[in-house]
Amino acid sequence: MTETLRDKLIRCGWVTDFNADTLVRLIERHYAALAQPEPEGLTDEELLELMPEGFRGDLAIVSRMAAHGAGPDVGPGLFRVSLNTGALDYARAVEAAVLARTRHPTPQPPADGEVG
Repeated sequence: MTETLRDKLIRCGWVTDFNADTLVRLIERHYAALAQPEPEGLTDEELLELMPEGFRGDLAIVSRMAAHGAGPDVGPGLFRVSLNTGALDYARAVEAAVLARTRHPTPQPPADGEVG
């Protein structure tokens, strides 16, 4: 007969018969959380689609104004690309921070009476 994790924990003296089930459930939750796939980030296109329409309009206005003062050889597209790159860099930093906080959350012990 194969010895279960619960039996091994009791035999080793780490837990008693009284609290073994709670520890086993906590260990199982921990491994289940670790087994979750890593969340994937959004593409640049998806991030730009999430950009509020008002912000897009503001970037277009700023791009035209900056190009107007820069001379005839510089078009608004150059400034728009630069502003979009800055916005994407910021969005990537926010996304990385959110993913870091949500990746492998700390397992919580089961509530009293809760089964795994």
